[in-house]
Amino acid sequence: MSIAEIDADPAKYLYPLWNRMASGSYHPPAVREHCIPKGNGKERKLGIPTVLDRVAQQVIRAELEPLVEPSLSSELLWIPTNKDAHQALAACVLNCKSMVYGRILTSAGLFDTIDHEKMMDVLGKRTDKRHALMYCRRWLQAQVWKQDGTMADRDMGTPQGGVISPVARQHIPG
Repeated sequence: MSIAEIDADPAKYLYPLWNRMASGSYHPPAVREHCIPKGNGKERKLGIPTVLDRVAQQVIRAELEPLVEPSLSSELLWIPTNKDAHQALAACVLNCKSMVYGRILTSAGLFDTIDHEKMMDVLGKRTDKRHALMYCRRWLQAQVWKQDGTMADRDMGTPQGGVISPVARQHIPG
């Protein structure tokens, strides 16, 4: 489904989405795996959600961001949502010069190894909104539709590419 299809008849698609989210019955569909080449010859795997799932993620993101961003430790090197990777790295370098220690959160394979329970514990300490926590857990556990056409379950890691991933990126437990 495309954005144009939803735009042509938003009530047909958005009302049922709102209804399912409000009732707690929304379950995200599998994310589509897409690999992009990196400069070092390796690939970065993205998880591309459906258009409607991006809308659902944006609803929860808009609710969570104001709650979780102010609680970030000033000692945590996080990637601001309005920065690209090079700008974020430059910000990390600047922060490292003024701190005794630091940890860069974009190390190789980090998103593939995020522990779901630790992530949910971190989010649970920043909000008591049960519906937001429930949907974040569901997004963490959503299946991946691999490029070879198979479906894969996920018990750890989170795909990069969804709307909610910047919120997760900022709260990666160590």
